[in-house]
Amino acid sequence: MSLDYNMSAVENYDELKTDDEMAKTSAMIWDTLATDIGHIKDYDTAVNFYARAIMFGGACLISTPLVYTLSDVVRRIGLRTNVSTTSDAAFHGKLRRTVKNQIRDLAYYRAKDDERKASIAE
Repeated sequence: MSLDYNMSAVENYDELKTDDEMAKTSAMIWDTLATDIGHIKDYDTAVNFYARAIMFGGACLISTPLVYTLSDVVRRIGLRTNVSTTSDAAFHGKLRRTVKNQIRDLAYYRAKDDERKASIAE
């Protein structure tokens, strides 16, 4: 399935067409998949989107900061994608599963690395 977006409801969209601004917009469009918010319809949604993006990055152990700020998100109120918006409870469930999987994978690869080191030492 494609990720579709619509910026026609974004105020002053023409001001956001520079390379730097389009990079931020692109990151936000892709982050609608991570945040489970498909429509930034007002200030409260913008704040929730930004908070969820930070939480999801932390859950995925991503140390790279977001390329956009809350004010960048607010400037894009009206951005809409074909991602379904979920409740906070559903999103927090997704975070728990993501953290669980990250920890499981980290433990697996550490164990594999320990096995490799032990076989080299022999």
